[in-house]
Amino acid sequence: DGLDTRLMDIYGVSNNVAKPGVRLFEAWYEQPIGPFSIHAGLIAADQEFVLAEHSTVLLDATFGIVAMLSYNIGNPVYPVAAPGASLHYDSELVKLRAAFYANQVESHGIPQDVGGDGLFINEVEFLDMFKLGFWHHTTLGDGYYAIADKQLERYIGTFARVSYAPDSPLSVYADTGIRIGPGPLRKRDFASIGLAFARTEIGAQTIVEATYQYLVKGWLTMQPDAQLLLTRTGTAGVFALRAVVAL
Repeated sequence: DGLDTRLMDIYGVSNNVAKPGVRLFEAWYEQPIGPFSIHAGLIAADQEFVLAEHSTVLLDATFGIVAMLSYNIGNPVYPVAAPGASLHYDSELVKLRAAFYANQVESHGIPQDVGGDGLFINEVEFLDMFKLGFWHHTTLGDGYYAIADKQLERYIGTFARVSYAPDSPLSVYADTGIRIGPGPLRKRDFASIGLAFARTEIGAQTIVEATYQYLVKGWLTMQPDAQLLLTRTGTAGVFALRAVVAL
């Protein structure tokens, strides 16, 4: 469960926390058809939707797919995918994404039964910079979001996302941040700062994160990380060090 249960945190302190065990995450087939492509199989929404490239260095899970979707809807988000299909269209000016995910009962990530509920997501991207999206869950309601994600200068990129789900427990969400790198201090390092705010039925929460991704060797990355969580009932500091070994 990580620290989230203890902290009553809606964001997800770590983006790789999952229940112990071995599970199948994704297994899909892709078929290009001209400018279109179709993905079908066992797929996850957080691999395709509501993402900002310049937020990916941050470790808190909300800087992947926004906490609004994972908190209100749940799966299909890491570590559990779902049977579904997505359609992509790419051109120089516009990219379109549309997907459907079925509700499932699973064991070790393998579907055992498919229920009657489902999740639809649609997203349009303009000029590799702006995204507008909408999701509809057949029983849990709707959500809307907008994303701005841009490389400002050679070493500096920034992102901002807002999301609104009028009939959901987490109704308002916004985040923003900057990413510095690779360089200028070291050619393959990144530094990043992020800020997220959410309004829920149990009160507002804010998370602030600062991190530095340091390439020690070609096969080893070390990443110190600091987070400050502010809730209606208190404040907590989280300090971590992540090591990534590439074999």
